[in-house]
Amino acid sequence: GRASMVRALSSIAAIALACACSPSKEDFLPNSQIERDALRERGFFILDAEPQNPDLSHPELTADAPHPLGAHRIKPGTGLVVGYRWYSEGDPGAIDDETYAKVTLWLPDGSLSSPEKVWIAICEGGSAWTELVILGPAKVQHLQMAAEAEGHLLADMDITWSPAILDLDRGKRKPLDVRDLKLRLVLEPLELSEVSPWLGSEGEYIYQESYPPRDPGQPVVPPTEHGDGPWPQGWQGR
Repeated sequence: GRASMVRALSSIAAIALACACSPSKEDFLPNSQIERDALRERGFFILDAEPQNPDLSHPELTADAPHPLGAHRIKPGTGLVVGYRWYSEGDPGAIDDETYAKVTLWLPDGSLSSPEKVWIAICEGGSAWTELVILGPAKVQHLQMAAEAEGHLLADMDITWSPAILDLDRGKRKPLDVRDLKLRLVLEPLELSEVSPWLGSEGEYIYQESYPPRDPGQPVVPPTEHGDGPWPQGWQGR
């Protein structure tokens, strides 16, 4: 129920913070092949684009406010948008324990010279429990990108995040410890026409944005350098 999901989200955040303090590669690897196969990661970038709802990156708790996942919706605009989407199907024997995480950055002028001016939204939660979301203000401390083969980009970034668990139904917020995140991502180029609700278009219902598409034919590009590091345990790649 709701109480167990709140405890689970708090535990995920605590594990992430602990691993970020003393990381080793083994901390970020799935425990089994089943767990590894259940992970889906995708990193991408889009030119001439911007966030559809930039004010939702750390929203106020009001009854009529749009869902915070709306901060990761993308529309035509000015600048460069970078996205990272992570999803785990969880324990094969459990129900409704799937989890997701999203990071979206917007560089209005496409410049890397002032990372502190980069707009960023981060959230994570249970895919089936969209009324409970972990999010909060974040700041990019370091951002570097380099060209890779086939039009891809390699992005290296350091982020400081001040998350909280938001209970949207009850209008409550529980602050969590500040998290220092390190992301090293391979980003594939996308056009806006290729963006699904999971990646950044607006879904008909919110669960289209908290679950990836079920189409097995859709390509999934592992964005982290080691390709199988689960988000809740640090996000930092190698």
